Amino acid sequence: MSFPGLTALLSPPTHACRKAVELARQISPASVVTLEEEWGDWLASQKQMDAAINHFIEAGSTLKAIEAAIAARQFTKAAGNDLSTRAAHSFCAQCQRRVEEQSQALCYVVACI
Repeated sequence: MSFPGLTALLSPPTHACRKAVELARQISPASVVTLEEEWGDWLASQKQMDAAINHFIEAGSTLKAIEAAIAARQFTKAAGNDLSTRAAHSFCAQCQRRVEEQSQALCYVVACI
């Protein structure tokens, strides 16, 4: 069962989001995961990373939860018990690859100078 108007409630103020999730839990439990992730996305877009973490966890969006935790400087939460260790390792590997790529690019730039 789909409720297109329900997602539209996911705009400020926050109490509208809470009410949308509560309503979805009663009427369309399958849509709760989507609503939680969208709420987390909205909070992240508003730079409210602390609040976004739990919504991403509720939605099962582990990588987004880790990214939000790191952005919120909650490193224990990013690496700790609340999130999947495998997803955390995957995220760390991605970060390491980015650093290595940037390091290589910097070496090329320095070599060209």
